[in-house]
Formats: sequence, structure tokens, C-alpha cells
Amino acid sequence: MKPSAAQEEKPPAAQAQPSAAQEAQPPNQEAKPPASSPLWDTFEPTLVPVSRPDHALDPHLGQTYGGYQLLRLIGTGSFSRVYLAEHVVQGTRAAVKLAEQTVMSAPALLQRFLGEARTAKAVQHPNIVRIFEISLHEGCQPYFVMEYLDGETLEAACARGPMKTEQISRIGLQLCSGLAAAHLAGIVHRDLKPENIFLIHDGERLVVKIVDFGIARREQLDEDEVRTVAGTVLGTPLYMSPEQASGLSVDGRSDIYSVGVILFQMATGRLPFQHDSLGEMFHAHANTPPPPPRSVNPTVHGELEAIILKCLEKKPDDRYRTMADLGRALAALLE
Repeated sequence: MKPSAAQEEKPPAAQAQPSAAQEAQPPNQEAKPPASSPLWDTFEPTLVPVSRPDHALDPHLGQTYGGYQLLRLIGTGSFSRVYLAEHVVQGTRAAVKLAEQTVMSAPALLQRFLGEARTAKAVQHPNIVRIFEISLHEGCQPYFVMEYLDGETLEAACARGPMKTEQISRIGLQLCSGLAAAHLAGIVHRDLKPENIFLIHDGERLVVKIVDFGIARREQLDEDEVRTVAGTVLGTPLYMSPEQASGLSVDGRSDIYSVGVILFQMATGRLPFQHDSLGEMFHAHANTPPPPPRSVNPTVHGELEAIILKCLEKKPDDRYRTMADLGRALAALLE
């Protein structure tokens, strides 16, 4: 393109003479930005390219929620999805849980989703998953950001068979510690099961993390609520206390019963009651005495068996009074 007349006639700009300070500056040294231009004025967060075969099938991948970019789907449930995510500024990793579309159109399910995050956030304890943020994406999709748990579920560990007494006691102690903190805050979990317990190896140390407080904080569950919310069981019948299954008022001793079922499973490699129908399972928890753990696995420690059977008493008054009491009984096995 030919320059215009105005451009042709314009005289070259006079070059300013360098100051003494500039002449003294060593060669090839970049000039520092002026103090009036902070670093954040020019900072641009870098998004991680997300190119996966399933990207086209999952529009959430690559999006950012609360500053965290979704990298990979790591878990799904009936009403939510969990993604591994990375903060675009800090570079730290977290898990982001998104509510499915069905949750947003059902007030009861939405309350359960948000209640899970609010309840866990209310109890700050090393054995309870940390919640960093609860919010709405673009003003409509509920989500929350929590710590990323790089380990395995207790469910996966139980699938490998019975555990040794020391391992059971150490896991049980941390489980009791986290639940004791929740109970002191007036929170009953009501859905304890190995799937909701994570085992993380921090060097040589094993750390237990309790997740999913979705049906916690509710003072009482009537029979219809126990059996179904939008077609799903509220609570898990395999681990549910007799009083919860019957729609009676529950307190921390209901969680103690559920812990007893989990301890039984860790010690024997199976559940105390195994039935196909929901009604039969509820009836067994309410009326059938559990088999002694040593009748299933003869290597179970006698004192551990006594602890498990006390947790599984049908009447709440016959169980341990508090999680702290149960924790002390488990601690005695390590002495």
C-alpha cells in the first residue's frame, strides 16, 4: 500500500537523549515495569487444554466453576457428577460436584444437594471432607468445590477381603473422631457406608475422610421419606439402623449402628444381613440378631467381636452412648 502524502511529508521523530541513569544501565537488562502498573494488570490465567474423546459428550469439561477448570470426570451419582478440577490462577487441584438438571427442578433434591455441602462445611475436622465454596454457575446450576481425595473408598478396600484388627481399629478410630465432631455440632450423618468413606495414604500415615452429608441434619424421617425421595431410597438399607428404617426419631446412636455394620464388614468380608428385598432387609435390621463375627471369620479378635455386637444392638440404649465411647473401646485394641 502506497503511503499517503501526509505520511510522506512527516519528518522523522527526534530521538530523546538517554538520561544518565539509562546510560548507566547494563546492556541486555530488561527495564522494570513502572510501580504504577501492578502485576495483576497484565496477568492472564492460562486454561489447560482439554482434549478428550468424551469432550463432545460432556459439555462441562473445560468450563470453569469458581475459578476451577474441569479436567476429568471422576464420579457420578443419581443426581450429581464429580470432576477433577484445577484452579486457573493458583494451580491447585480440587473436586467440583455439579448438580444434575433433575435436581434443579426438584426442590427436595436441591435442598439435599446444597445441604450436603453446607453441613460438611459447618464441621471443620481432619476426618471430614473440606468444602471450599458453594455457589451457582451462571446463576442457575448449583455446585460446590471440595478437596480432592486422592485415594480409594473403604468399599474398594473391603472388596479385598477381611482386614486385620489393627487396621480395623485405626480406620474405626478416625471414623469415630470425625463423627463425634459432627454429633457435637448436632449433625447425624444417616447415610454411613464404605462408599462414603475415603482412605488416603499421606506418606506412611493413613487418613480417613467422611463424605456425603446429603441427608444429614434432618431431625426425623417419616416412613415415606425413608423409603423414597423421587424414587430413591433415602439412606442405605444395608447399613441403616432399625429406628431409621422404621421412621422413628434418630440421634447419634443411629450412626453408631451403621459404624457397627461397617466394622462387621471390615472384619469378616461380608455384611451381617444379606437379603434381596428392601422389606426383608429392614426386617432383619429390626428383628434378627446378627451372626457373631467369629462365626464368619474365626480369626476375628474376641474384643473386636464384642465391640461390633454392642454397636449392632437393636435398641439404641443398649449401644455405646457416644462415638467417643466407641472410639475409646477401639483404641484399647491398639494398646
